[in-house]
Amino acid sequence: MHEKIRVENVAGVAEEIRSRGLPDVTFAHFDTNGTLRGKKISKESFLSALEGGLGLPSVFLATDHNEAVVPGLLLTDPKTGYQNGSIRIDPASMREFPQGTGRADLLFLTQFDDKHSLFCPRAILSEAIAKCEGLGWDVLSAFELEFSLLKETPATSAVKRADALEPFEDVAVFGSIVQQVYNSDLYDDLRLTSEVMGFPLDALHKELGPGLIEVALQPSSGIRSADNAALFKTMAKAIAKKRGLLATFIAKLKTTLQGHGAHVHLSMRDRKNGKPLFFDPDGEFGISPMTRHFLGGLQRYLPDFTLLALPNVNSYKRVIPDAWAPVYPNWGYENRTCAFRVVGGSSSSKRIEIRLAGADANPYLVLAAILTAGRLGVEQKLEPTEPCKLNGWASEEQPLQRFPASLSEAIDVFANSGPARDQFSEEFVAHLTGMKRAQNNDFLRSVTDWEVRNLLVSS
Repeated sequence: MHEKIRVENVAGVAEEIRSRGLPDVTFAHFDTNGTLRGKKISKESFLSALEGGLGLPSVFLATDHNEAVVPGLLLTDPKTGYQNGSIRIDPASMREFPQGTGRADLLFLTQFDDKHSLFCPRAILSEAIAKCEGLGWDVLSAFELEFSLLKETPATSAVKRADALEPFEDVAVFGSIVQQVYNSDLYDDLRLTSEVMGFPLDALHKELGPGLIEVALQPSSGIRSADNAALFKTMAKAIAKKRGLLATFIAKLKTTLQGHGAHVHLSMRDRKNGKPLFFDPDGEFGISPMTRHFLGGLQRYLPDFTLLALPNVNSYKRVIPDAWAPVYPNWGYENRTCAFRVVGGSSSSKRIEIRLAGADANPYLVLAAILTAGRLGVEQKLEPTEPCKLNGWASEEQPLQRFPASLSEAIDVFANSGPARDQFSEEFVAHLTGMKRAQNNDFLRSVTDWEVRNLLVSS
């Protein structure tokens, strides 16, 4: 962000806080796992921090899903003294923040802006977007998110087998209008909260399976799309908890259900004149040569970056044949069995839907991986394979090697990838692979329900 724009926004933010008469505001940041962490501070402290910055413990970028510090990483070395990192409050991220207090609080997002920016998901995406903007592109994207609502709490879910978890509804019908009417209060709460906070929903519907819901967020430019997706996940969990429910974005909840995906719809505009760059009326399927090169980059590099889109042990239970998730880095026109689906007929609607990521992934890292892979393809003028016109899940029809099939494989691929180290830094690659190896090792030491159910008697 240019300093002149930033100063103007700071002045506007200060006036907004004063005009609302707010005694305090909330600032927060998303960690590596996509958890939103923050706190309320007085308006005086906030306005001072808005101008001069403030510090937060960088060790929170290296905690696992159980809030434990992952040992052996650069940020978790006790010799560092667990020092604060410098963070910058983004004035343009200002949102109304409904909390049931009778007034709308304000929420601001932050990112690390010193040496710790190498590990900060929002800073990593900011850098990926800046490189696209340097080529004259405006990034326009939107997330589709699938999730489940359960009649559970963290305590009850911890002592149940996955198959015993109770969905908040027992209807499996896709797009059920009956359930839409029956759940109208919940749907309205999700919609109104999204509207108030500035990430309006384009669509919301009942997915295929008990308790499954899908939302499509409206397109946004730049970093705001990932902000919107990450905030929706946060607020959906909070809204569910208020109702005695548990919202989960786990990639695969039950073997009998489809997974929870995070599909990204992406297009580019010319920064000078707003012209859609992915559209060419004379090209096959109406796509431009740039789009072909972008697809070539996705095919070549996104397998290297899979760890950013499939970050957990469970993520790989979703990417299997015939499960509505991609297995190979193929592309096709209006083909949902492909990883990269070219969509749209008009210049304004022409886009690529990238279907790899699970809903459990961090939206900032997902979009950073996609933009980096596609940009490299354009810069290197990579050509994609022929479009897949049949079953994209079938191995016998693929000229491509599949995406990594497990967390351990994805870790090794990312750790040994020269493009990953060049684009995301040696430090971040070591950081993320260290965190994920710790998760994978913990899983490998765990005895699962499957092992007990299938081997207890026969062994």
